[in-house]
Amino acid sequence: MILILQFRRDKTGWHEIKCFYQSLKIPFHQIQFLNLFSDALSLDIFSRFLKKSKGIILGGLGEYSHDEKDEKKRKEFFCLKEKTKNFLKEILKTKKPVLGICFGHQILGEYLGAKLDFAPEQREAGIKKIFLTREGQRDPLFFGFKKSFFAVEGHKDALFNLPKDTLHLAFNRVCPIQAFRYRKNVYGVQFHPELDFKELLFRLDFYKSYKKRGEELKEIKVKTEKIFENFLKISRFQGS
Repeated sequence: MILILQFRRDKTGWHEIKCFYQSLKIPFHQIQFLNLFSDALSLDIFSRFLKKSKGIILGGLGEYSHDEKDEKKRKEFFCLKEKTKNFLKEILKTKKPVLGICFGHQILGEYLGAKLDFAPEQREAGIKKIFLTREGQRDPLFFGFKKSFFAVEGHKDALFNLPKDTLHLAFNRVCPIQAFRYRKNVYGVQFHPELDFKELLFRLDFYKSYKKRGEELKEIKVKTEKIFENFLKISRFQGS
């Protein structure tokens, strides 16, 4: 089983589920979603699912950002972050493979000691070019990738430094930390490997603030879903 932690409570949650099903390409019954916004999700319940999982994926979050001005929403956001870190502590104890995507990448990086905050100079929305470092070109997560590739981005927050004891795997000119690895099998990627251009347009309809005024989105073919194929191999997942 692959365990996916969600951080969405609006309609994009269903869209994210659909995109993960499409990208993972494994039977539905081999995927378990748990939503961190649920008050019913305790560490005890989570631990039961964690024991059965072969790998853990941390999804994205579009509803909140570090530039949130509304005090109620800001408090909700920081409470969510603290709850997530409690779960990350349990996850990393198991030494099972982990893949953090967008917010999942950011909160994982912050938990490991990096600075995470609103980063207007690093914000991205659309399809952007990503470059692999030397370590990234050799890493199993990017097996089959060229030295540079296009990926879907949608974020206003970013990591300001590489977490301690991690390898820098990917970057671009706008956001330097696009991917990192901790230990042998814990990964963070700032981009969205589960999205293509069509799904990006659907997602951005809900988060118009992520797109700059006057910015046009160009349709470019992306093939980043291979990351999931590679992650399943790293997880030694055998579906049935």
